[in-house]
Amino acid sequence: MNKMFKALTVSLLLNFSLSSIQAQTDFLHLDYELKVTYVPEIVNIRNTTVTISDDYLYYNVDYSPKSLGSLKDDPSIILLHQVNKKEYFSEILIERNKNHLIENRFDRRGVKRFLSINEDLPEMKWEITDETLELSGYKCFLAHLEFRGRKYEAYFTYDIPVTAGPWKFNGLPGLIVSIRDQTNTYGWTLKKINRVLSMDDKVEDFKERQKKFKNVSYKQFDQNRIEAKIAGLKIRKARSGSRTNSITYGFSTDQWLEPSNEYRSEINFSF
Repeated sequence: MNKMFKALTVSLLLNFSLSSIQAQTDFLHLDYELKVTYVPEIVNIRNTTVTISDDYLYYNVDYSPKSLGSLKDDPSIILLHQVNKKEYFSEILIERNKNHLIENRFDRRGVKRFLSINEDLPEMKWEITDETLELSGYKCFLAHLEFRGRKYEAYFTYDIPVTAGPWKFNGLPGLIVSIRDQTNTYGWTLKKINRVLSMDDKVEDFKERQKKFKNVSYKQFDQNRIEAKIAGLKIRKARSGSRTNSITYGFSTDQWLEPSNEYRSEINFSF
């Protein structure tokens, strides 16, 4: 990022308040690259965006019809595979003035339907260190977080004093530039900072979709997916004809973004 654009961005953010006397017309738009490594040999690459105003933060994952990936040992080898765009759908709206978070998604591992999942904005207890690293021209500080079954390492910068980042991450005194979990299953990297004149269409479209989806609490969503998995275990056991051997399912950190949560610490279920 060149120095002129960096200075412009910082100047914008230092004055980024819609409650000020002079109304602002610019909103912050961030591009993050998300890398997901479900299978050790393959890295899935997805584009995600964050748009921020004083009142809202909107996060979206771009699930294209074909998902880009690469071999972990040789990133030059690119893989393309089909993605069912209906099943791979996720967007988040944070009502910042209400500390409320809503996720619209297709629950492909649970009830197999579109849901609008509501929860209070999660409180994240960061441990900020003195360790620094320069990323994209910014001096970034290392922070640690343990959240819903995963341990994260994040680099954030005080140069952009916006309490924001990708996905549900919040609570740091500056913008998250890079964050990954310690298993290297999930990782986000900031790629670009832009300005947009409005985010009204994103908020309105999100709320229109929310009206069409089944609204549930996060606790209900979590309970639904547990019940769905247990039902699946019962079917598998019945088909196997076994009456003594148990079948186990685990919400492991190999795949699940939130293996556990404040409502449930158990991650392994048997039947």
